[in-house]
Amino acid sequence: MTEGRAIFKKLFRQKLTFSYQGKDYPYTISLGFAVYPDQGASREELLNKADAALYAVKMTGKGTMAGYHQDMVKEGRAQLGFNLRDLAVNLPGAFFIYRADDGKILFANRELLRITECSSMEVFIEFIGREVKGFIAPEDYAEAVESCDQLVGDSDDAVAHMVKNPYFGEIYYVILSPKPDQK
Repeated sequence: MTEGRAIFKKLFRQKLTFSYQGKDYPYTISLGFAVYPDQGASREELLNKADAALYAVKMTGKGTMAGYHQDMVKEGRAQLGFNLRDLAVNLPGAFFIYRADDGKILFANRELLRITECSSMEVFIEFIGREVKGFIAPEDYAEAVESCDQLVGDSDDAVAHMVKNPYFGEIYYVILSPKPDQK
């Protein structure tokens, strides 16, 4: 662990930047790690412990690192026993997230892919043309947009909730439900 920590410290001492269109942008790295075989024998066990260490780092700020130790607990998340990606992908029920300004779909869960008979997100995007407008029947589009334009919209087919996201601006979370005759 000492050797790895020395390598990481060297990385953290460097000023990190990337260039885009002629301008330099600084960035930091946050790192959580676990040591094989002392802290885990399986890939999953090591990743879970490294994730707990990373979570502890992020709770204290940015641009630092921590090795896992047994006292680390992912507050809130530890009680769940799964990560948010697992929840989003495996939630029973179809939902998607889209950006309000241009209608671009940012995420669709596994159930939505299943009911649209799409094998992957890439196939889904190709099928609908990347925008929510391609997913909603033309005759239902105006009503759907009106429903989503409310802070919380609710209809027989869907529930939508708009939030302001620091990265994407205004986005909608939309949960689809089967029509009453399909339940």
